[in-house]
Amino acid sequence: MEINKTMEHERRKLQRVSDHVALTYREISSDELDLKIENHDKLRLRLSLRSIFEHEKRQHASLTKPILENQPDVARYLGYLDKQLELLANVLLPVIDTDLNAPNYHVDITTTGLGFVTGKPLPVDTSLEVRLRLFPSRILLVIYGAVAYCDPAQKASTHKLGIDFLYLHDQDREYLAQHILALNHKP
Repeated sequence: MEINKTMEHERRKLQRVSDHVALTYREISSDELDLKIENHDKLRLRLSLRSIFEHEKRQHASLTKPILENQPDVARYLGYLDKQLELLANVLLPVIDTDLNAPNYHVDITTTGLGFVTGKPLPVDTSLEVRLRLFPSRILLVIYGAVAYCDPAQKASTHKLGIDFLYLHDQDREYLAQHILALNHKP
């Protein structure tokens, strides 16, 4: 029991931000949850091309400054290639997940969970697959979670739904942490 109190205390210390995101979610069985987690890398590759592209871009960003200073022509060409890859990612992205092109939910989010208002109540501990697109980066996260709470909201026939993340790829958790940090530093 002491471990749960410590975990809850640590969880409360995490930064929580409000954001507008594109979000879909669906109930999944515990058997399906296990299978989805097992096959997550294949799904992640298919669904989150943007996430992988952005991560690789950030990983190599430190290499561009010396090239820009020492070889400006090469730097301009690399910039051109980067724009071409960006265009390709933008073309492929809508084909991959067309229902997540614009923000449709206001959420409160941390790296361990999220909360939002919905019209559909769900029982606590219901397993969910959540697809969450962050803006303006358009990074798509595929998250497996469980309903932590479902309380009546202020507006009639709506519920405040809280989801604990059960599985989020480490790289995606890092994207989310960077996104939250950026929102906290917005003027």
